[in-house]
Amino acid sequence: MRISSLVFAPALAALLAGALPALGDQAPVLALGLGQVERAALDHSPSLKAARLQAGAAGDQSWVAMTGMLPRLSVDGGWTYNTEVPDIQLVPRGPSFPFGDHTNYVVGPKLTWNLWDGGAAFHQWKASRAAEEAQWDQVRSQQRALLLEARMDYFQTQLDLAQVRDLAEDLLLSQSQERDIAERLAAGSSSRIDSLSAQNDVVQKRLALRQARSRLADAMRDLFSLTGLGGGLDPSLPAGLLDADKLPKGISAPTLLLRLDDPRTSQARLAGAESAGLDEDNPRALALHELAQAAQYQADSMGAGHWPRAQVSAQSDLQYPDGPILENVNQNTFAAQVSLPLFSFGQVAHQVAQQEKLSRADAQQEAQARSDLKRDWDKALNDLASLKDQESLESTSVSQTAALEGLVYGSYQNGESTFLDVQAASTRALAAKIQADQTQVQVLIELAILDSLAKH
Repeated sequence: MRISSLVFAPALAALLAGALPALGDQAPVLALGLGQVERAALDHSPSLKAARLQAGAAGDQSWVAMTGMLPRLSVDGGWTYNTEVPDIQLVPRGPSFPFGDHTNYVVGPKLTWNLWDGGAAFHQWKASRAAEEAQWDQVRSQQRALLLEARMDYFQTQLDLAQVRDLAEDLLLSQSQERDIAERLAAGSSSRIDSLSAQNDVVQKRLALRQARSRLADAMRDLFSLTGLGGGLDPSLPAGLLDADKLPKGISAPTLLLRLDDPRTSQARLAGAESAGLDEDNPRALALHELAQAAQYQADSMGAGHWPRAQVSAQSDLQYPDGPILENVNQNTFAAQVSLPLFSFGQVAHQVAQQEKLSRADAQQEAQARSDLKRDWDKALNDLASLKDQESLESTSVSQTAALEGLVYGSYQNGESTFLDVQAASTRALAAKIQADQTQVQVLIELAILDSLAKH
């Protein structure tokens, strides 16, 4: 984070949050760099945190699916109480004795293993792994989208701040002209019409400046919401820190002074995106590829329903009673079970068909995503080339219209032009500045789009 020259030691705690305290009667100062905004957006985003948790949950599900291929060890037990215990006679008319006891219990470990299931558990595990990879790809895709959104908001704030600066400078000039025309009117060298026109020009430009400050406040609130920065600050009437001593008279005092990176600094930060090339492994496309694989693995798992299943188990129990003998006995049991499906009314076939269709659908969406990514890359490259050409032309236009504005006003002072000519020249000069600012920020936007699509 860049540190303003106004920073001093007691401001350290506030500086860590990106804001400097007010100095004397001056409004608080907030210094925000593009890198700071990017980090804050990634750290703050609840939706990104949720996506990471969902990916972690998918990893747990993958582990659960993997355990379906492993033996299971458990302890089984049971207890019963019989109110009636039958008697047994071993010889006719001989003595009888109870066959068992009122209390019965059995307890012991049991090992069970699905020896063969046609690959159902294995393919279910593969499907879960693919779904987990898709979730992490979606996290990476969301990170790129969030980074792009943070940059867009930052660039919009840069643009709105530049327009506030341009309009403030234009208002200062109009106020100076208004005073000059008032003096000329008092001296009889100007008309009442020109004086009223100059006064109305000041009013209209004050209105335009107030609207621009409102737009800047909205942009800052968007930035604060996205990044979690700006806590306790009031951005309702912002202004640029470097312009604080140049604000026109008659406007409301700023509630917050803002210091941002110079657009050229932001452009240098993103300069490598243009030559990096399109990322063929863009996580947005990879996520769809993994989902298609997951659906195909699910189809393979469902298809195992056509095959026999075999399960083996081993159990060792402590039992009481041992039939008519009232004592504990250890009973070891080994078992094997085979199940062969014969008819399921097409259930398995339709389950397989469902997953295969979902797999093909995801593959088509992947193809569409790759086509869209290539289109967006090409459009951004074309737009960037055009904007760079516009930048050089608009720089010339700003210089020319500024010079023309001064010449026209000098001509008006000499009585060779009307005040309408002055207003027209002023409007052209302001429009050229605003257009140049918009083009400069649009260059940043196209570079940010390219960076979100480029290899990293």
